[in-house]
Amino acid sequence: MKTARHWKPWLVFAGCCMLSCIGYGLVINTPGLYFSTLTQELGITHAQVALPISIEYATAAVTSIFAGRLLSRFDSRVVLSLAVATCAAMFMLCSRFTAIWQFYVAFAFLGAGYAIAIYLAPSALLSNWFQARQGTVLGIALGLSGIGGAIFNPVVSTMITTWGWRRSYFITGMAIALLILPFSAAFLTFRPDPAKGEHAYGAFARQQASAPLRAGLSAKNAFRSRSFILIIPAAFMLQFNSGLIQHISGYEISQGMTLQQGATVVTGIMLGAAIGKVVIGVLLDGFRAYYVIAGYAAIGVTGWIGLLLAHTPTTSVFFGVLGGIAQGLLLVSMHGWPAHASARAVIV
Repeated sequence: MKTARHWKPWLVFAGCCMLSCIGYGLVINTPGLYFSTLTQELGITHAQVALPISIEYATAAVTSIFAGRLLSRFDSRVVLSLAVATCAAMFMLCSRFTAIWQFYVAFAFLGAGYAIAIYLAPSALLSNWFQARQGTVLGIALGLSGIGGAIFNPVVSTMITTWGWRRSYFITGMAIALLILPFSAAFLTFRPDPAKGEHAYGAFARQQASAPLRAGLSAKNAFRSRSFILIIPAAFMLQFNSGLIQHISGYEISQGMTLQQGATVVTGIMLGAAIGKVVIGVLLDGFRAYYVIAGYAAIGVTGWIGLLLAHTPTTSVFFGVLGGIAQGLLLVSMHGWPAHASARAVIV
């Protein structure tokens, strides 16, 4: 029992790290690298080839409404494994497509799978398994999404130019399945089970703390609160910002860069995101969220304006790093908001 109590949170943490690194690195950050090749291969416009990404985000938004209930009511290891398998299968199927409408269908399913396994699961699981240092573990786990993007963007762009887009899609799908499924099937249970000797990290320290949590709000009142109302447009704008990353490579190519140079700019964004997500988790554990978020927003605005105006590889990479740092607002501060809000509410 002691071993289960001691090690299980860290096994869940390791699994969430893989979801974030491989999932974001391959599923979320690489589809934009195919845009230029697919426009030529299929004889379509850039807007048509980018539409699958919009469909993906739309289905992800709908799926997110009930994804948390699926994870809590059913065996999360089964749910997550099915979601990961869906993502892997859609990438492998893309290697066989000959018309753009087929990508529309595949990315609709891809959005549902990624919303459950990659977007929601790491923050939800880590919030359940860590009552202490929650911002830090969220920052590290989600920060690995930037590392994954920094690694896989140049790798996938090289595969596309060397082996072609079809083989690249298939290899990506196989990598998603082989690298993530073992963790999702073995470790990623939704919450600790005290009957098995499982407890969240920091649970005993929280129980011994002199200041208990306040009773909190009902769901009805929480949904009407100013914080919840304001967080909805904030999440929408930050998600819109995240979606722009898919178009960076194509935009830089339109400005005269090569595919590899465009991928390097995206790599700069991913490296900045890795730094930003890790650091913001630590900062949110030690400072007031208002100041941390304001500082990150300023850095992000500077980075994205710079990307719009800069058209050389070096300057674009620099501003890409700044824009990437602000990604911590989306993947750490927004996901960890209930744990870091100054007036924490327990919704009952």
